[in-house]
Amino acid sequence: MLGLFSFFAACQNRVLVEADHYERSNELEKAEAALVRHLETHPGDNAARFRLGELHGTMRKYQDMLNDFATVESSDSRWKEKGANRKEYHWRENFNQGVAALNRNEPQQAITPLRNAVLILPERQVAYPPLAGGLLATGNGSEATAILEKA
Repeated sequence: MLGLFSFFAACQNRVLVEADHYERSNELEKAEAALVRHLETHPGDNAARFRLGELHGTMRKYQDMLNDFATVESSDSRWKEKGANRKEYHWRENFNQGVAALNRNEPQQAITPLRNAVLILPERQVAYPPLAGGLLATGNGSEATAILEKA
C-alpha cells in the first residue's frame, strides 16, 4: 500500500517539477498544458490546481486564476489564505500599474490593469475611482458612470 501511495505522490511531484521547469524556461503555455493534462486525470489534486491558478496569474489570465483558486478553496479551506495572498499580490501589481499610468497621463494604458484589479478583488473600492477616471479621460463617460455606481 505504501508503494502505491509513493507511486502516485511521485507522479504528482513529477508534473509539478515539469511545470516549474517550463515556467522557469518561460514556456508558460507548456507549463499550463502539463498541469491541465495532470488535472484531467487527477481532478482532486489541490496542489496542482493551486499551481495552475498561480500560473494563470503569471499569464495574466485572472478569471482562470480566480476559478482555480475558488475550486481549491471550496474543497479545502486550508488553501484560502494562500489564495488570498496571491490575489492580493496580483491586485496590488495591477492597481499600482494602473495608477502609475494615470500619473504619467496615459489613461489608455491604465484601463486594463485597473479592470484587472477590480476583477481580482471587486470588494476593494479604491480601484473604482481611478478606473472611472481613466475611462472618462478616454471618452468612455457612460462606462465610467457605471463603474462608479458599482463602487
